[in-house]
Amino acid sequence: MKLKAKNQRNYINRDFDGFRKDLLDYAKTYFPDKIQDFSEASMGGLLLDMAAYVGDNLSYYLDHQFHELNPLTAVESKNIETHVRNSGIKISGAAPSVVDVDFYIEVSTTTVNNKIIPDRTSIPIILKNTELLSDNGITFNLIEDIDFSETDSNGNLLSKIIPVSNSGSNPTSFILIRKGKCISGKITTETFSVGRFVPFLTVNLSNPNVSSIMSVFDSKGNQYYEVEHLGQDTVFRKIYNVNQPEYSLEIVSAPYRFVSYTSLNSRSTSITFGSGNEMSLEDENIPDPSLLAIPLYGKSTFSTYSQDPLQLLNSRTLGISPENTNLFITYRYGGGSNHNVAPRKINTISSLEIKFPDSADPQKSLNIRGSIAVRNEQEAQGGSPSPTVDEIKSYIPIARSSQNRVVSKEDLLSRIYTLPNEFGRIFRAQLAPNPNNLLSSALYIVSRNANNKLVQCSDILKKNISVYINEFRLIGDSIDVLDVAIINYRVFISVVAKLGVNKQNLQIELIDRISKITKIENYQIGQPINESDFISEILSVSGVLSLVSISFESVYGTIINSKYTDYFVEMENRHVNGNYFANPNEIFECRFPEIDISVEVI
Repeated sequence: MKLKAKNQRNYINRDFDGFRKDLLDYAKTYFPDKIQDFSEASMGGLLLDMAAYVGDNLSYYLDHQFHELNPLTAVESKNIETHVRNSGIKISGAAPSVVDVDFYIEVSTTTVNNKIIPDRTSIPIILKNTELLSDNGITFNLIEDIDFSETDSNGNLLSKIIPVSNSGSNPTSFILIRKGKCISGKITTETFSVGRFVPFLTVNLSNPNVSSIMSVFDSKGNQYYEVEHLGQDTVFRKIYNVNQPEYSLEIVSAPYRFVSYTSLNSRSTSITFGSGNEMSLEDENIPDPSLLAIPLYGKSTFSTYSQDPLQLLNSRTLGISPENTNLFITYRYGGGSNHNVAPRKINTISSLEIKFPDSADPQKSLNIRGSIAVRNEQEAQGGSPSPTVDEIKSYIPIARSSQNRVVSKEDLLSRIYTLPNEFGRIFRAQLAPNPNNLLSSALYIVSRNANNKLVQCSDILKKNISVYINEFRLIGDSIDVLDVAIINYRVFISVVAKLGVNKQNLQIELIDRISKITKIENYQIGQPINESDFISEILSVSGVLSLVSISFESVYGTIINSKYTDYFVEMENRHVNGNYFANPNEIFECRFPEIDISVEVI
């Protein structure tokens, strides 16, 4: 048997020159009697150039399309947005901030058993969605009712009570103070007129950076619920228990439902409804769990059986699309770092929603309404600009490997970093063993203020995170949400300049180079300072002859009107083998690079 010689093919060359060379070798080898002139001015050269040009273009677009399949190498925004949505990540705009605001009311007195106490007959409830205004024009909304008449188990008012007296004798009135949770952003309602039936009807909201869709109703009185996907036909609803001061959850059927999407480029939000119409609406009750029981079918034995718990939420339809009606969509929008307003900057009530008891005295109610004042004692936190495309892309690998529950460390961090805007946003998070409780883990978190400086998270933000992750954690997991210790530091550098180099310009360039290294975006919780990164950057500057010394120093308190954190460490005790190490609950921050980076040029 005679074996035919195999022709060797090379598919590695992917550029124009490579294609042309291979084509030329191929033509000379297999067609030497057909054409011999392959110079640039000949017909053979023209054919080679055209074939190589086509191959080069096909190769380029093949490479481009191949890279677009990978979310980390994709560059087209439309493809990136598709990858993000397929991984289950919600694209978000600028995040609002959250803050506890003190509400003050002044009430008259009454005498009971010879004791002067606040008159409770006219004490009001300040309703949610009351609008407040900060000094820099940021709108905040109360997100829960404040009942000043609420009492504890002993019948005492939960409000903080301050007596007011003109002459220092018996009080003439009382100031009642209660805290209310407020979130920044404006609330608006848009109306959309809907005509004939359209499957998967989509409407676009006019304002970008939507943080929360609060309600969707149509003129027929139907309420539409937001779901994760249109196949989900039930939702959890929070119900207030009248007998006990707490909320309970119940499952309700959601034949009228929608999903929301945010554009990666414009950060505008669109709402998509289902594909069914009211005429084909079936009576969708909660599925019977017995229908999903282990299928014995009369058998005495059975093999391993996989069951998806989400089957209880699966639907036979994809929801109802509105038709011949008007849609009323109420939502909150707006956010950013400038929403992290400083303490005592929220002082104005721009729109008051209040409810008095039916038996309240009209004059007393009028006086109380005129006495209401607000003030935030803490800085608003959680506001941040829209995450960049690179930041969103970095969440994709973690989101793809996670489940709809928190099992691993990566699952937890993915949940934390994709926290809905309504809860606020943290800057860095780290999970570590809890040194004080071996049965739990410690989640260390840190936020940023309006000036992009690290600050410890407020109690309300930590509570929001605790409530959020509680819905996803395993039943036996225990997670403590704790603050990060912020280590502010300074850098002292001394270098020798080359002959003839302008020392002042060299100093400016060095400070600029080091400022880029010390950017807080480059640091994680527990990450050490690598001394060699600084040394390498310094010696790469063309005007530097040699590095004399470099040292780091912890700084704290207030120095020349510059406010640092109060946490101090001895940096030399952290210096090991060219690294300044941080504990798992610490993070390094060069707070004011313009003054914290000192460069001496000799």
